[in-house]
This record gives sequence, C-alpha cells and structure tokens, in this order.
Amino acid sequence: MLEWVSVLYGKYTLQLFLNGIPFLIFVFSSSLFSLPLQKRGRLWQRALFGTFLYIAIFTGIAVLRTDYDSFAVRNTVRVALYFLILPYLMVAIKESFSRIMLCWCGAVAATECASKSFTLLLNLLGKNDLETNSLFADSNMGRDILIQYAITFAICFLLYWIFGRKDATAHDRISARSITVLSFASTTVLAVASCLIREFETESLILYRINTVLLVGIGLLILFFRSGILTQNQYRSELNLMENVITQERKQFDSIKDNMDFINMKCHDLKHQLANFEGRLSSEEIASLSRTIEIYDQTPHTGNDTLDVVLYEKSLICQEKGISLSCLADGEALSFMGRTHLYSLMNNALSNAIEAAGQVSDPERRVVSLTTEKKEGVLIEVTNYFAVQPEVKDGILATTKKDKAHHGLGMRSMRYVAGLYGGTVTYTVEEDIFLLSIRFPKDAKLKKEGAA
Repeated sequence: MLEWVSVLYGKYTLQLFLNGIPFLIFVFSSSLFSLPLQKRGRLWQRALFGTFLYIAIFTGIAVLRTDYDSFAVRNTVRVALYFLILPYLMVAIKESFSRIMLCWCGAVAATECASKSFTLLLNLLGKNDLETNSLFADSNMGRDILIQYAITFAICFLLYWIFGRKDATAHDRISARSITVLSFASTTVLAVASCLIREFETESLILYRINTVLLVGIGLLILFFRSGILTQNQYRSELNLMENVITQERKQFDSIKDNMDFINMKCHDLKHQLANFEGRLSSEEIASLSRTIEIYDQTPHTGNDTLDVVLYEKSLICQEKGISLSCLADGEALSFMGRTHLYSLMNNALSNAIEAAGQVSDPERRVVSLTTEKKEGVLIEVTNYFAVQPEVKDGILATTKKDKAHHGLGMRSMRYVAGLYGGTVTYTVEEDIFLLSIRFPKDAKLKKEGAA
C-alpha cells in the first residue's frame, strides 16, 4: 500500500506542487480576509475534513494535468482553483452570503496581486521569471521558494491591512447585490486573464510582462471597487440611522409639545384658582404652590416655537440637576430650519452640554449657555464647563456611556442635520470650557428633501 502511494505521488508530485501551493496562498489570503467575520463551531474538525477532501481533489487534478494535459484541461483546472476556495469559506464562516462573497473577492484579488507582484519584482531585478524564481545570482531551490512565498504572504497581509480590516459591517440589499456581482465578475476576469497569460507566456516576453502589470492593476482595481462598495454601504447605513434618529425625535417633539401645552393650560387654570384657597391654606403654602406653578409655567419666548419647546424641556432638567441655563437666542434667525431638524439639533447640543455640566462639582460652574446671532449667516454657540476632559476619536467626541455601539451618535446627528442646510459643526476645548459652534451660511435652506 505504502509503495503504491509512493509510486502514485512520485509520478504526480510536480503537478501536486504546482497546483497545491497556489491554492495554499488562496487559503492564507482567505483566512486573513475572514478574520473580522464570525466563524462556525468545530472549526478544527471542519478544517481536518476539508484537508482530506482537498487532498483527494488535488490528487485528481494532478492526474488530469499529468495524464490528460490539454488546453481545455489546463485552463479548467486554473479557473477551478479560484472557485475551490469558495466552499472552504462557506463551510468555515457563519455569515451572510454577501459577506462570504466579499471575503472571497478580496482574497482572490489580493492573492493574484501578491503573486504577480513577486513576478514583477523579479523582472525589475533583470530576471526572467520563466526561467528562475531566485532573487539572487545563484539558485537554491529551498531558499528561493521560501523567500518567494514569504514575500507573497507579506504582500497578501499588507493588502488585507489596507483593504480588509473593516469588513465586519452589515450589508444592505444594494451592497449585497453589488458584492455578489463584483465577486463573480472580477474572479472570472482574473481567472480568464491569468489563464491566457500563462498559456501564451512564451510567445512574447514583452507582452507577457505588460499583461502581468495589467493583471496586478486589475487586482488592485477590484480591491478599490470593493472598498467603494463598503464605503457606500457605510454611508447608507449612517444615513438610515440618522433618519431613524430624526424620526424618533420628531415623535418626541410632538409628545413634549402636547405635554407642554397641556401643562401650560393647567398652570394657567391653577393660577386663577389659587384665590379660592385663601383661608383654607396658609400664606406660606399658597406661596409655595405659586412658586411650583411658576416653575412649570415659565415658557420661553424666543420667536421660534420649536426652540421654545427645547428650552422649556431642558430648563426643567436643569432645575432638577441644579444647573443654570442661560439663553440669549434670536429664534426667528432659525426659521429657515424645519421644526424636526431644529429640535434634533438643539436637543442634542443642549443634552450633551447639560450632561457635561452635571458632572461639575462647583455649583458656580454648573452653567450652560446658549446664544444665537446673525453673523455672516447664523451662528449658534453652546458653552459649558466640564469635569472630565472630552475624548476625541476619529474627529468625534467619544461617549462616556456604557453603550459604545452608538458612540458619538449625538455629534454625528448634529453634523448630519447641519449639513442638510449647508451648515458645519465645530467645537473647541479651552481649559475646562467646551464651546460648540454651529454655523449656517447666508440664505441657508434645506438641500435634501425629507422630514423637516
């Protein structure tokens, strides 16, 4: 039995090596691009079973390439190498089909770029890769193969580091379709191009090298397209998130507005009914009731009903937390904004400021200030003291809350809303004072149709 195996693989060793080693590079590259993805259970058992299965497959390929070599067999095997990695990924990764395809697409493109880059490196050193794979003047098979695949693996890792580290994002329907189309189309193009180059590599050395450069370019282009799809997917996810936040805030605004109107009406009635309690309650008790009613009946009047609602809500929160809220705002200057957008913008701005001021121990510094003015457009400024230095991550203030999944959502929401009207959101930190500035240009108006 052992003698038969030795004879068998002695005859087919060359083809096993020529087809098996490139496939191992595919496996390595696929393993890299699958790092951000969730794996299935019992991975080692699956890997062991897959190893035996692929040994059987590559034994069959070696037999075909050795005993039945032809144009059709050679190119069928070469194309099959690209697609054989897909079942490996589907068995190993517990993710959606689009994520598996994304991993496959990246792995194929990176592998092709890496292997052809080594070929180009040989050419730059004046070597003919059709004759040698050695980077040195002399030839040493073991050393040269080790260096070749070490460089190839390093390039694969570099391409993964640039293009594949942030692949663990949910794909919407548009992205899933785009990824599927890109994966099949790009892999087919790479497979066919690689087959043609190898089949006619001895016809013209110059043409062969030009085609090798072209193949590297195609691989890099696929990786860029792949990143573009992910960027667009992330943008759409961000947009949907912001729209959902604004929808929830619209409901919150309507609820607060209704409650505010109801409370104001009841406070107005109670004011008129206090006289009826004279003789029944002491003057101190009546004065206490009057003060309580005044707290809930102090409706701001800025010239903008939406801003009045926000200030009314936040003033109650500030009184509860012992925070002084000062406002010098021209509400009419903000009339160009839709009520939902204005509520979302000011609610987030003041909520962040109140949360930070609430952590300050010095009562005199538990202050939040809001000002608006027309200054080459409209400028909104919110100022507050803070006890903990704000942390900035990727240009966004990091949240201090336990829920890190929605990190910086308030700031992103403000930037999104301001951007709808051509505005910008900036902030400055000086000592223990935080200044949030929201600036709108002259004649600002809604740039995008939607809820306002």
